[in-house]
Amino acid sequence: MQEPARRIRAVLFDNDGTLVDSEYLCNLALQQQFNSYGVDLTLDELIKHYRGGKLSDIFSRLCLAHHISRPANYETEYRARLQQLFAEALQPIAGAALVLEQLKQQRLQLAVVSNGPQSKMRFTLQHCGLLQYFCDNTMPDRLFSAYDCNLFKPDPALYLHAIKALGLKPAECVIVEDSPTGVQAGLAAGVKTFFLNHYAEPCPAGAIEIKQLSDLLTAL
Repeated sequence: MQEPARRIRAVLFDNDGTLVDSEYLCNLALQQQFNSYGVDLTLDELIKHYRGGKLSDIFSRLCLAHHISRPANYETEYRARLQQLFAEALQPIAGAALVLEQLKQQRLQLAVVSNGPQSKMRFTLQHCGLLQYFCDNTMPDRLFSAYDCNLFKPDPALYLHAIKALGLKPAECVIVEDSPTGVQAGLAAGVKTFFLNHYAEPCPAGAIEIKQLSDLLTAL
């Protein structure tokens, strides 16, 4: 007799592009900043090739490709530019609050695992009315940043770190990601991984494609 599947106890979400509709704004800030360096980049190119990555690596790759030196204050300037765009235009991903509320009602643990810093996660989730699902008085906050442990996707160690902190095993979790970089990390961690495919990209082998976040409720 086939052994029954282990019950899912937690859903781990990426943040940018998965819960908050920030990828366009993140890459718009990148485009604007490189324009100030005299480099013209298209949003399509940035979103396709650089979303979900580590900021310092993105800047290094772009500066190398366009034969410029990386400015010493690049991150401070970028974060300030991005904060202004977030304050003006950031919205949650369609259906995010509904999905989180229904998962909460199912008594699943909910966590965010992001390559972004804690300050960015907290601001964007609060701005979009979603922070309450990950920070409350019942248990420690469930926001895991690559900057806190120096483990960046696509390294699966970031997800394994978060799962261990939750007191769970990979087989008890699922991951939701919107970028190939994040999907690679989830699959390498040995976790069932959903690919929220906003851009009609090929679904990475081993991942489960969903077209909108609400599809997760029937796909779990």
